[in-house]
Amino acid sequence: MLWIGIAIVLLVAGGFYYFHRTYHLLTVQPGVLYRCGLQNFGEFENAVRKTKPKTIITLVDDPEIADAEKPQFKREIDTYTGGNGGATVARVPIKLGGWPDGDQCEQFLAILADPQKQPVLVHCAQGVRRTGMLVAAYQMSVLGYDKERAVKELETFGHSERTVGDIKRFIECYDPVTRRMTKSLPMSKE
Repeated sequence: MLWIGIAIVLLVAGGFYYFHRTYHLLTVQPGVLYRCGLQNFGEFENAVRKTKPKTIITLVDDPEIADAEKPQFKREIDTYTGGNGGATVARVPIKLGGWPDGDQCEQFLAILADPQKQPVLVHCAQGVRRTGMLVAAYQMSVLGYDKERAVKELETFGHSERTVGDIKRFIECYDPVTRRMTKSLPMSKE
């Protein structure tokens, strides 16, 4: 009988954990900016429930949204477009393996500058590389982080060495005043 009780407790605890877990959810600036990944829609809804964003910025590009093997991207657009679900979706698509250009950085930062659109939840597929680059742009251009502090902050997030390298290259090439990269970089193998 004791084993049955233990099994029930573990089952309930596991269900609670699964219901409340989120993929790469992190607070960048409380009440203003949060970041996460979108590996499955259930975990993404947990991130939305926890952060209560007014705006969701998706960095996934059109081929990812159209990919039938990744239905979570289209479902997000369908669920939140037009303010359904309590938030609106803003698209700042960055090609998988690509780097954000100046217009994408400006668009991202302009959304964040509008208090009516805060809090904001930003994500790409995994919430790591593309999200990490635009979060670094925000930290340097808006929060005043220097490049060293932006790198140090990203290292606390648990990125892989390749991804850390890509984001470090972005940080090295990003000018927080002009909000643009100072040189172009080759496509990454994301």
